[in-house]
Amino acid sequence: MLTPRQKQILSLIIKYYGLEEEPIGSKTLLNRSKLNVSPATVRNDMLALENEGYLLKAHSSSGRIPSNDGYRFYVNQLMAMKEGHKEDGKSPNPFSQLRRASKYNDFEMAKLAADMLVSLANYPVFVLGQDLTTYHFEEFKLFALDDERMMAVLMTDQGRLDNIVFHTPYNLSSDQMDRVVDIMNQELKGLDLEDVYQRMKLTIPFALQRATGYQLDFSSLIEKIRTSLKRHHFNVSGRNLIYDFLNPLMGKESIKDLMSLVDGSNPVYQEIENYPPGINVLFGFEYSPSTLSSVSMISTTYLTNQQKISIGLIGPNTMGYNKIIQLFQQMTAALFNY
Repeated sequence: MLTPRQKQILSLIIKYYGLEEEPIGSKTLLNRSKLNVSPATVRNDMLALENEGYLLKAHSSSGRIPSNDGYRFYVNQLMAMKEGHKEDGKSPNPFSQLRRASKYNDFEMAKLAADMLVSLANYPVFVLGQDLTTYHFEEFKLFALDDERMMAVLMTDQGRLDNIVFHTPYNLSSDQMDRVVDIMNQELKGLDLEDVYQRMKLTIPFALQRATGYQLDFSSLIEKIRTSLKRHHFNVSGRNLIYDFLNPLMGKESIKDLMSLVDGSNPVYQEIENYPPGINVLFGFEYSPSTLSSVSMISTTYLTNQQKISIGLIGPNTMGYNKIIQLFQQMTAALFNY
């Protein structure tokens, strides 16, 4: 358990290391801060933080640098403190002008907020939108193309139509095809497509086999339309700012993964989409320690009437978390109340 002063010292070391990217010693800490303690006390607290795994000794220097655990502890403490001091609406909010842009849709509004965040923080910012509209099964039809192929067609309640061509080793009669269509429409009409997909994988094939004597699987059609309807929108602002924090020691794979992250890395954005509403910090050493250990991402996710929108800032571990998390709080306060 850290003492309040040890927490303060850890915070100051992270702050000054972020500004200078040089190991921070006790003299530097005392000269630059308002700590009213002796150098020996500071050295003892720094040693305690090192023993706890929150600081690392920089080679033979007496200075310390934050460890991965130190960053995570610091950010968790900062987030807890910020949670208890939400924007009260009285402090100047640079994002308040977003309320005057109500003619834009939710994704365009998020892009405006991202552009403002880039200007204020000087790091690349992405916007990821996922369509949350629920689609339901409306009608299924089946057409014979020739002796070896048939076309299955599905229409949703919102008029979206999709089809897929099946190659079959057997030739269904008109009566068998009618029975297939009747079963599909009777069993699935009105269900949302997620439920339809589960039924298509579990119970519907047995019902179709009993009706026709053949094993028929139309789940690929459901999967096709589910995928096409789960639309994603992506935009990145300030992409060129990534070059300002590229580490010269980064290897080829690290640079490649960083560029992929900025341009829309599917795995990490899928992870962000699963975050609950609110502000989150993801460190590269937690996500991809071999290539992105020096990178971190601050993001917020919120729900609108039709979309789940995530806005994320990508920067170095040494970024000023206090300032940027405050900007995120101001941005979300403006977006939620426009």
